[in-house]
Amino acid sequence: MLPETNFVRIHKSFLVAYKNIVRYTHNEVTIQNPKLRNLPIGRTYAAHFREKVVQHNQQK
Repeated sequence: MLPETNFVRIHKSFLVAYKNIVRYTHNEVTIQNPKLRNLPIGRTYAAHFREKVVQHNQQK
């Protein structure tokens, strides 16, 4: 099991590490690992993703 403090699900097919997130919009996340890659944020996961990113950034 991966630690919830390091990863967040953005789509049923994608789980991303917070440290790899470069930027995000309402429907897309850009990660760098090692190249930049745009991944969709699923509608089901969008609100949860935004909430978790805010929490994660406040903990830094």
